Amino acid sequence: ADYCGAQGCKAWVENVIIKDHVSVLEPNELRRLTEDARARHADRLYEAAGEELAKRAPVDVLAKADSQILAEIVDRHVEKRQRRIQELAVVTSNGKLLIYDTATGSSLRTVEAHNSSIACVAYSFDSSMIATASDDHTARLWNADTYACLHILQHDRLVWAVAFSKLNRSVVASCGAENTCKIWNISNGECLKTLEHDEESAVITVAWSPSNETQLASGADDNKVRIWNTDTSECRELVGHESAVYSIAYSHDGITLVSASFDHTCRLWNVANGTELRIFRGATAPIRCVVFSPDGYTFATSGNDRINRVWHVCTGSCLKEFRGNSVAEDHTFGARSLAYSPDGTVIACGCYRDNDDVTTNKVGILDVSTGECVRSIDITEERIIYLAFRPPLPRDSIPSS
Repeated sequence: ADYCGAQGCKAWVENVIIKDHVSVLEPNELRRLTEDARARHADRLYEAAGEELAKRAPVDVLAKADSQILAEIVDRHVEKRQRRIQELAVVTSNGKLLIYDTATGSSLRTVEAHNSSIACVAYSFDSSMIATASDDHTARLWNADTYACLHILQHDRLVWAVAFSKLNRSVVASCGAENTCKIWNISNGECLKTLEHDEESAVITVAWSPSNETQLASGADDNKVRIWNTDTSECRELVGHESAVYSIAYSHDGITLVSASFDHTCRLWNVANGTELRIFRGATAPIRCVVFSPDGYTFATSGNDRINRVWHVCTGSCLKEFRGNSVAEDHTFGARSLAYSPDGTVIACGCYRDNDDVTTNKVGILDVSTGECVRSIDITEERIIYLAFRPPLPRDSIPSS
């Protein structure tokens, strides 16, 4: 990797070697290595050894460790947790994966991810991995810290959606124009299962249940939502939409699922028995993206009428409408670029303005309660397609006091 100038690959290999080394050290050896690495300004080794020390946190090691090192370990983990709440992934029509800090608006990373437009981006629930889906017939898995490409997941046609499982951290699902959902092993990139839809159906969206690790939902252009048992490949069809189902999202408890369609409606379903619970009307054009709020009481939509809406799950009423000019004058929202922050206080929305063959792009960070744009981020690449906030660090990775 060094010879070829592949610095990202070299850094990834070095990190793997370092982490493998520190993971087998005896407690006192680990403490001494952490202190020595700090003294010698060996930052990568110090961070890896410090993380291992914090993860183990045995009393006999911490009692003897330098107090400054302990303070720095805690500060670093708290800072990392806060930073990850603010990170936003943006994918574009020219194949770029962009990472921004929404607290400051600064660009953190630009990755030449695909050879064609990227249709979807998703973070794993443990915040360690990113998945992208593209018109170049591939989905790709990325290390969320080094941005090294881990696996290329090959399809025969366009790939439109990817989704990680919250309960089964070893798999990822993807779907697209070839009328299938595929389930992949994230450790080796092997395709574990292919779920066949109707022959003429393109599968547009996919989501894992947050409460059942063998349940996967998909939406297709045959107007149906399907609930799959991934062990048996059996499915239940949810019928009611009058046009293609473009986006689906589970509630946080997995009891209900909301679907968004080209028929201008969203529908709420009881997942257990397939009953349609409510129809949400009010959009004046196809709805192409739906995302649940973290608390599960509301969900947000975006679509071809370029109005982003927040809906109340229980009443079916539209609580708020946001327009692109709330971010910048003469801008309109993208049809699919919408994401809730992990704490549910803000929504990130992609927007653009076409002017004399020149397109300007922005991400607006909107306060959910007031609709005020609290930050606007200029995007210099081509059209924004999709957005995803990075989840916070799992609590079991934060050292206790």
